[in-house]
Amino acid sequence: CACCLCVPVAKPYYLHHHPLNFDKASEACQPGSFLTKVASMEEASKILKEISETLSKERTFQFWVGLMKGKGSCVKHDAPLNGFKWTVDNSSDTELDQWKYLPKPTCTGIYCVFLSGEFNGTEIVNWGFVSSTCKTEYPFICKQRNGEVPIMKQCLTPHIPDARLLRPDPKDHNKLNLDCGFGKMFELTCSATTLTWERDDGSDIRGICASCKAGYMTDGSGNCCVNTEGSFLCKSIQEKPFLASLPDQHTTTSPTDDIAIADKSGDQAYIFIPVLIAVMALVVLLVVVLSIVKCCLRRRSQKLAMKNAEKMAMKRAESSKEKYSLENANEKEAT
Repeated sequence: CACCLCVPVAKPYYLHHHPLNFDKASEACQPGSFLTKVASMEEASKILKEISETLSKERTFQFWVGLMKGKGSCVKHDAPLNGFKWTVDNSSDTELDQWKYLPKPTCTGIYCVFLSGEFNGTEIVNWGFVSSTCKTEYPFICKQRNGEVPIMKQCLTPHIPDARLLRPDPKDHNKLNLDCGFGKMFELTCSATTLTWERDDGSDIRGICASCKAGYMTDGSGNCCVNTEGSFLCKSIQEKPFLASLPDQHTTTSPTDDIAIADKSGDQAYIFIPVLIAVMALVVLLVVVLSIVKCCLRRRSQKLAMKNAEKMAMKRAESSKEKYSLENANEKEAT
């Protein structure tokens, strides 16, 4: 297909490596396919072969399959599939009942099943069914209906003008290998939820291969960077510049690095303005505190002055009273 991510016609199974919860995984398979049944050893062998072809190193894997226990039904170890049923036809028919861990007996809650195993580098061992809460996110396996090609939700092939090479991953048709031409390969993944291509860390791919202006070089993440004194200045295509310190390193800048110096000054301005605002706020706060202290001292002085005045008035009143009493006593003696 020229414009979309396509599923191989010859294979009935589609391994979706983007993790989703059980309900969303089931929706992502529709309408042309469903979360697969694994009802026989023959079917299990085909699925395990598909999985082993996508694994390049030793690891443990988990994939949702279309097996679940609904609310109100019970887990019974003496029942087919321990009481679980295939979601595609609500049946428990199976020739294979291989559980890696037996589910705990319960009649409450909803539980879903994933296929788990270990790849030892050459083959898959220690595999079987495992029950889990349906809200956990795992990769999942879809199977096409009635021999038709499953109509999966697809991501349009991204337009990356500066890409040196863009090709599908031969082991996973849900991924693209991107070479931007500066010695770094990127792996893009089709998100089943947003139907857009993403990097491995889930970040946007816009500008991923954009060329840098004069004086800059591209780093391993696709950012435009330049060496400056004591630091390494990088500028993302969509984000503001960020400064990474490089201790114990000293790089000389040539006269051709005028653009880099201008960007560094811009970064210094980003730091200087908040510092200036903080200093001004501190000065204003200090003035307010000093004003409050001065006001309190003034009020205290006024209170002390009033108390002293009251004491002096009381002393004068007492002195006048004593003088008056003495004069009265002298008048009585004279008479």
